[in-house]
Amino acid sequence: MSITMILSVLLLLPRYTSANDAGNGGKPLVTAVTKDDATKLYTISVTDDGRPLAVDLSGQLVWSTCAAASHPTVILPYERECIDANRLTPPRCWSHFAAAATGGDAGYSYGNKCTARPYNGVSGACAAGDLTRTTLAADSTDGSNPLYRVAFPAVAACAPSSLLASLPSSAAGVAGLGRGSSLALHSQVAATQRVSRKFALCLPSVAVFGGGPFVLIFPYNRPDITASLSYTALRRKPEIGGEGGYYITAKGITVNQQRLPLTSNLGGDSLVVQLSTTVAYTELRHDVYGVFLKAWNDVVAWPKKVARPASVSSPFEVCYESRTLSSNRLGYAVPDIEIELEDGATWYIFGGNSLVQVDDNTVCFAFVEMKQKEAEWVGYGGDSPAVVIGGYQMEHNLVLLLVSLSPSPIATATNPHHSPSKSKPIVTRLGKDPATSLYTISISGNGAAPLVVDLAGALLWSTTACSSSSPHRTIPRTSSVCTIANRNHPPGCPYAGGGGGERNRCACAAYPYNPVSGRCERGDVTALPLAANATDGENPLFPVSFTTFGPCAPPSLAASLPAGTPGQLAAGLRENPVPLIKSPKNGGGGGYYLRVTDIAVNLKSIPIPPKSLDLDARRGVGGVTLSTVTPYTALRTDIYRSLLNAFDAATSGIPRAPAPAPARHFEMCYEASALSTTRLGFAVANIDLVLDGGRSGNWTFPGGSSLVQVDERTVCFAFVEIGGSMSPPATVAGSPAVVIGGFQMENNLLLFDLEKGTLGISSLLYKITLLLSLLAAPLLFSLAAGAGNGEQSPPSRPILTRLAKDPATNLYTAAVNNGAGGQMVLDLAGPLIWTTKCPPQHRNIPCHAGVCAVANRNHRENCPYTAVTGNSGDHCACSATAYNPANGQCGYGDLTTAHLSANATDGKNPLYPVTFAAVASCAPPQLLRSLPSAAAGVAGFSRALLSLPTQVAGRLKVEKKFAICLPATGEDGAAIIGGGPFWLQAAPPQQVSDRLRYTPLLKNPRNSAYYIGVTGVAVNGAAVPLPPGALSLSARRGTGGVALSTATPYTALRTDIYRPLRDAFAAATASVPRAASPAPAPFEICYQKSALPSTRIGPYTASVDLMLAGGENFTVVGASAVVDVGQDAVCFAFVEMGNASPAVDQSPAVIIGGHQMEDNLVVFDLEKWQFGYSGLLLGTMTRCGNFDFSMGSH
Repeated sequence: MSITMILSVLLLLPRYTSANDAGNGGKPLVTAVTKDDATKLYTISVTDDGRPLAVDLSGQLVWSTCAAASHPTVILPYERECIDANRLTPPRCWSHFAAAATGGDAGYSYGNKCTARPYNGVSGACAAGDLTRTTLAADSTDGSNPLYRVAFPAVAACAPSSLLASLPSSAAGVAGLGRGSSLALHSQVAATQRVSRKFALCLPSVAVFGGGPFVLIFPYNRPDITASLSYTALRRKPEIGGEGGYYITAKGITVNQQRLPLTSNLGGDSLVVQLSTTVAYTELRHDVYGVFLKAWNDVVAWPKKVARPASVSSPFEVCYESRTLSSNRLGYAVPDIEIELEDGATWYIFGGNSLVQVDDNTVCFAFVEMKQKEAEWVGYGGDSPAVVIGGYQMEHNLVLLLVSLSPSPIATATNPHHSPSKSKPIVTRLGKDPATSLYTISISGNGAAPLVVDLAGALLWSTTACSSSSPHRTIPRTSSVCTIANRNHPPGCPYAGGGGGERNRCACAAYPYNPVSGRCERGDVTALPLAANATDGENPLFPVSFTTFGPCAPPSLAASLPAGTPGQLAAGLRENPVPLIKSPKNGGGGGYYLRVTDIAVNLKSIPIPPKSLDLDARRGVGGVTLSTVTPYTALRTDIYRSLLNAFDAATSGIPRAPAPAPARHFEMCYEASALSTTRLGFAVANIDLVLDGGRSGNWTFPGGSSLVQVDERTVCFAFVEIGGSMSPPATVAGSPAVVIGGFQMENNLLLFDLEKGTLGISSLLYKITLLLSLLAAPLLFSLAAGAGNGEQSPPSRPILTRLAKDPATNLYTAAVNNGAGGQMVLDLAGPLIWTTKCPPQHRNIPCHAGVCAVANRNHRENCPYTAVTGNSGDHCACSATAYNPANGQCGYGDLTTAHLSANATDGKNPLYPVTFAAVASCAPPQLLRSLPSAAAGVAGFSRALLSLPTQVAGRLKVEKKFAICLPATGEDGAAIIGGGPFWLQAAPPQQVSDRLRYTPLLKNPRNSAYYIGVTGVAVNGAAVPLPPGALSLSARRGTGGVALSTATPYTALRTDIYRPLRDAFAAATASVPRAASPAPAPFEICYQKSALPSTRIGPYTASVDLMLAGGENFTVVGASAVVDVGQDAVCFAFVEMGNASPAVDQSPAVIIGGHQMEDNLVVFDLEKWQFGYSGLLLGTMTRCGNFDFSMGSH
């Protein structure tokens, strides 16, 4: 059920009677969802004044603190809306107003207007208020993007401001999303917009009202993600309680696959589970919570437990020291929690939702015990549910619920169980039986015989699952699993949904089918245990057990199957293949053709002649083929003109630009500055090739495939007309209608299955986890070549490199090189690796490769854009901009692949050499000016996709995490890329990485540097007076903020920050004699070195604290606060920022320089997106120069 790291809850309700069919109505509406940090509640913005409303899944009304003058249209007591509003009043509110009517509430009166009773589901308070007609607004959507603003009439209640207690401070009221109410927000949207009574919550991002499709950016090949999910039925009072909320039933709860011994509140096996957005963390009834907590504690015994921090108000009972827990892409690596729902579905709760980070060092178990008072009035209907799933557990998990007022007859349960390792595929051996020529796989559990593979089979069935010696649990006839099991029964086999014989008339039965003999038999549908091995795509890793559903079968049905096979496996691969067809002009096999039946722009078909895309099999002309020797997709004139006009209309609001001379073959170009970008490229209309009438889905070309950047200012429509200068070469025979060119195939994984005659298409792979997928063919080719030349196979260990400080430039170099000599300058803000040591005969990356666009994505404003060069005789070689962070100069050179070297490490010593391939830019030798004399280039360490740490993580399969320990002059520091511990020699040796403090990293959309949130500056604990917002990062403009840079020798501050800090430090050290000689540039304050007492952390001076957003301080003291400049003088090691800072683009407010990071272990965790720092190591009797570089054993 878990599809991506995004949570969505889709609620499908019976259609409101006044709403027309959704197919004849408008578009769904979308609005942003925001989480309030203080209350942990969610809000949406749909009011006309912009104030948000709190989201309440049990709320029956929309209400706000409206002024009477702003709502002139008051509903009368006899109108239908008034009757509905009062019918939905919670019982607790009726008792409140009964007391008020006898004198308790002087402001309450009926009069000639309708009075409603808005309810606060958080505090349990009620109030009286007018029911009025108002206007709400949201954006229409096609399921992928917001389209245009829509205002619609709505009915809402007014409420006094006192009812806002316990809601977010910004909230003006509540948006009720409860079921059974015609006045809930989703019902009113359905009635006014004529859309379905469905809504999707993607916490904490968006809400969509009115149905699908629901399209996520990833995975890209699923136009409607709702089609791939499992469903379960909703229940309601009086069946299990709770009139307005959403309830589901669960069969049980497991922790680490061990089922808890629980007692149902329904009788039998079922537990009541409610969904709530007004409960921050999942609550469990007392009898359930005790058993649940004990099971968790029994299996999670290894992390170090700590007391809940005093600042945390939530009643968490168990907390851990976060550094004692490892992580994976699903959060902290702890056992999974599974809520086993009816119909075979399962709600999985992984580490990202079972533990919550409450401060930098502490995580807590994010489940709490339900209090008795909550069971009385927070929508539970008196008899409280066993579990209330709160907002935190609904975040970052895609969970789709099909909801109706009775068990849904169309609810599906696909892939109902997963293995303990949800993040890995499974692998199994495939064998061929020589007697029958059938294929079998060994996937049955408990050592059972293999199953026959049937790609056309609809069911998985077995003759051994239901033997008399092995009792089985049947699936109820009313289950949606039963409906699905009988949906595709084979010809000649009657429908079998009825019971499993006299033994159990309520059990589901289905008809398993033998595809060889054509026979079918009746059998109970049950749970079938299976087993295989998890895999990383290269090797089996560990055993995995899981459960599926299928019918039992008598042994006689196995006739004609391989001896010893108990059944059949439906492989599920037959639904969406892309058929490959043959052209007789190509000899039936020379080219690959696809059956494309339509082309759409923004989901609208373009007008083209009927069958203009078809392949004429008799003459071998027409059709849609693929070609890697055609740079851009070329279309026959009748198709090209229609596509060009449709795209032109869809992008009419974007300013056009003339095509530059080298790109004259493109007909339509745009001003690059007018286009915004997404991780899929430029934000423009999508182009869809409809495959095989939609049966195989669409091949979608987003902005990254439809537009190509041809120079710094211009992007062009990357489709051309057949017959132009970019038309297909003569090697594509048969005059095709469309030739899909190389540019449109870049960054797509294409799987050509020549046995099945199908093509698998991944769609655009931008920003998928592994960098190798993004870099596509050029890098893959170089890696394969490197492996063939004796390259070290990818290790599972991090890599280590030696760092040194150059005394002449105060820059740091890393010993990572390509064997041609020279060091690489370490640049924390650099997006690329560049070198002047490229071999004369290096291989160029083509200019139309996806990695070329990536390499030129973060070029500096003062560096002209260039992506094409004529170097090495290659007319279309990619050129990238290399940047010198010391002097701000630019250079240009070919983008190529370089083989770099370092040592694998265990965090204590280097272990063995490692050579790996990386994308790098060549650069002219003159770009080395102002760099250390031993330098051959720069190693960018930023968060960019082609920085050294990101490439190492993708190539060597290590964590996206690196640590640097910058040395003082004359010593050797160390950098470890890929995670792991970090040890320094001391008495005894110290694992420094164990005692780091962490603060979140911030992103500047204008560059790839690292920023941290700083709220203030203090000297000796006294705050320095700074202008308001002086340290803030402007995400819109990309200016301000506090960045980190190893290419800035000393911390540089903007004038309005530097001068108050300088004056405060001078005042704090007023008693210290100043140096006799004038301060050398760029310093302003210097002291007599002999006048400062010496301590183990350096000269005794005032301390400077950067006060971080999380409450910690980054303290600069002693050797970090001053620098020895000789002649018995030390100077204040902070400088005023000049008009331009070459090291970090976009004018930060502060740049923390290398001197302040020396002898301080700093860690950049790009998976958790946080910055860790040790503080000055000199105070613990060690330093960065104490790393042991003697070769260790492995």
